[in-house]
Amino acid sequence: MPLTAPASAIARVIDLDRYPLHSPDSVAYRDAMVLGTCAGLILLSKEVVGRLPDQQLIGGLPVTVQRNAYGGQSHSFEAEVDFSGVSETVAFIRAPKIEDVQGCEVIATLGDEPVAVRHGNLFGASFHPELTGAKELHRQFLNAVESV
Repeated sequence: MPLTAPASAIARVIDLDRYPLHSPDSVAYRDAMVLGTCAGLILLSKEVVGRLPDQQLIGGLPVTVQRNAYGGQSHSFEAEVDFSGVSETVAFIRAPKIEDVQGCEVIATLGDEPVAVRHGNLFGASFHPELTGAKELHRQFLNAVESV
């Protein structure tokens, strides 16, 4: 299940009040593989700094993120991130910053900062790999899907 787009828009479209994905029976708590990029990371996170008052979360990924921590739309940028020796250029657009990984496996960094994590069946990334043609995050995700 890929999750990307503004987090508040995703939450409204999937109507988390009517379809509570954050319940114990939800996809985040089953064996389904889930990848959330940018806003998808926000929705999967356990805690969100700067969370909108009515913003609901799916949860399941034990991280703390800060919304728009790299700046607003006009501060969007591309940067090289490191996947344990594999470097790729990715796009950060109003990107959340991972502030606390709480035991998640860090799978990509920007300098010393974690920008992609994995916790079991859940993957989350601060960036958009699809906008630059980066393939490593999707490769790791698909390898995990194939191993289930």
